[in-house]
Amino acid sequence: MRILLAVSGGIDSMYLLHRAPELFPGASFAVAHCNFGLRGAESDGDEAFVRAECGKLGVDCYVERFDTLGYAGEHGISVEMAARELRYAWFSSLCQSPGFDALATAHNANDNAETLILNLLRGTGTKGLRGIPGGSVAQSVPPETSASLRPPHCATLAGPPRSCGHGRPQFPETHSDSTPPPGIKANTLVFSSLANNLWENLPEVERQGVDNQEVRKSAARVVRPLLGTTREEIRAWMEKKGFEWREDSTNALDEARRNKIRNRVFPVFAEINPSFVKTLGADIERFRQTDDIADDYYRQAAERIVKKAPQAAAGAILQISVAGLLELRHWRYVLWRALEDYGVSAETFDKLCTLLERYRTEPLGTVTLSGKVFESPAHILRARRKNLLLFNR
Repeated sequence: MRILLAVSGGIDSMYLLHRAPELFPGASFAVAHCNFGLRGAESDGDEAFVRAECGKLGVDCYVERFDTLGYAGEHGISVEMAARELRYAWFSSLCQSPGFDALATAHNANDNAETLILNLLRGTGTKGLRGIPGGSVAQSVPPETSASLRPPHCATLAGPPRSCGHGRPQFPETHSDSTPPPGIKANTLVFSSLANNLWENLPEVERQGVDNQEVRKSAARVVRPLLGTTREEIRAWMEKKGFEWREDSTNALDEARRNKIRNRVFPVFAEINPSFVKTLGADIERFRQTDDIADDYYRQAAERIVKKAPQAAAGAILQISVAGLLELRHWRYVLWRALEDYGVSAETFDKLCTLLERYRTEPLGTVTLSGKVFESPAHILRARRKNLLLFNR
């Protein structure tokens, strides 16, 4: 198995790099590093650091430099979203050629908790309560290795994107000692009922707002083995081992919403419950299981009452049977799930539900559905006879 490690040079990804042989026994590895050019010399310093560390470990290193600001301006999106689209599209291309079985990222338990809070503040359905996409598995990290690092193996790592071409990286042989890193022993393998393995499709980044066709076409797979490990556990292990990492100066700024949560809100949470990250992680797993049940309910209902093109009425991309919908106990949930991918706002959805509730409860003939129109930026929803029909603008 060949694993591509996404390594920025920060503490989380350097932890992933150093522990990769234990996380994926018998696998071979390479590193992918993105230089987004957003922090000038600091970005270049991160790149040089990652190249040097890969050289020490004998790990193939791929580097790509991006015109992130130019891409954001060209596509009318935020810099953060531009960086996400660029990196995942590149990761996908690397997984296809030269070819890797999966991409491993260093998202940890704190990242998962931050994502949950951000989703709640933004307003979310049950999907947003699942935390980081692909977080259905929190894998326990094996006992630490006490082996020493081997001498430099990869001499030159020049040019984006190019590896040093030495084949399988020469990580040290690993063996267990009696002292696992703090907190790791408590981690468990947790599987969702819909995904009994470590893998997911890379395009799950769409759920965080990315709408990029090329990214969605990706066939790459991603694994996030650190979702059960807290940032504090990672730091304790790295400091104990004496490994180095780079600090991103922008993480200390509160300009980004995630940084505000991390720097200002979470310290208050920690005062109330020092183990709140683990607590939220357990909650997220319960939310996932609940969402799996709700998802099964929706799928069964949709088979009977929802049709998509070409089965839908002529010209429509979606057709929903009103009679079948209103027979359901949780018809609002089914309606929301059917429409959620089409940009229907909460306000428009509420107006539609109000009309349907009146149609359902008031005397026959007093409320007319036919002819009613509800609009979103990209779609028009029309009520015709016994169906709700969704059309592209």
